[in-house]
Amino acid sequence: MSAAAVPAPERLDWFTDVIAQELVPTAIRSERVRDFWAEASVLDLGGVQVSSFEFSSLRSQRTAAHVRRSDPEQYQLGLVTTGAMSLAQNRGESGLFTGDMVLWDTSLQMDSDAVPDADGAGSGRSSELTPSAVAARHGISLRRLQQLFRDRGETVAAGIRRRRLERCRADLGNPGLLTSPVHTVARRWGFTNASVFSRAFREAYGTSPTEFRHRAVREARSLARNVNGPCAPGTSGGLVRP
Repeated sequence: MSAAAVPAPERLDWFTDVIAQELVPTAIRSERVRDFWAEASVLDLGGVQVSSFEFSSLRSQRTAAHVRRSDPEQYQLGLVTTGAMSLAQNRGESGLFTGDMVLWDTSLQMDSDAVPDADGAGSGRSSELTPSAVAARHGISLRRLQQLFRDRGETVAAGIRRRRLERCRADLGNPGLLTSPVHTVARRWGFTNASVFSRAFREAYGTSPTEFRHRAVREARSLARNVNGPCAPGTSGGLVRP
């Protein structure tokens, strides 16, 4: 399900309805009402439901009225894979976190604040990406953005730089992108100076971009040989499950 199929002014209401149907009713607000974006996918496995959501920055609140309206009496577990989220429930406050799991009780009131990656729509490719541009992209003030990043222990600029390096590292380790020179990969993710990129990459990962690519390619080829190599009598090709 994607908000792309919904008129822009109606997307926030659409997403609110999706959350109410697939999780629990909650009030959702966003400073980006005019260009709000979201995607959702749901897999029903009988006794367990797995859902995936991507969305613009927002704040949500589950009030006592929402609980009375609908309460499946569940503990729901979420994994924040990108961006950052904070959650407050039952007089407890998680603080801003990312890359971690969070558990909440549908029978209790809850407040949540969610902000996507610093690079906006997930690319971060523009060399003009600045803290002010990020704040504008998410419809929040620069002061609010800086506060969120202080809670994460890094500045906005450091977060942008880190995400760009992570994207470069992923591309350099992708055998399918071997035809793209290192400087092209760096430029794709906003590093316009090759020496600055090489130095930043080495500081972050302890090796140069070229050395990292060579090692990643060797490991990928070695794995391919192990998977597709000759088999012992009475066995079949492929990885063996322990």
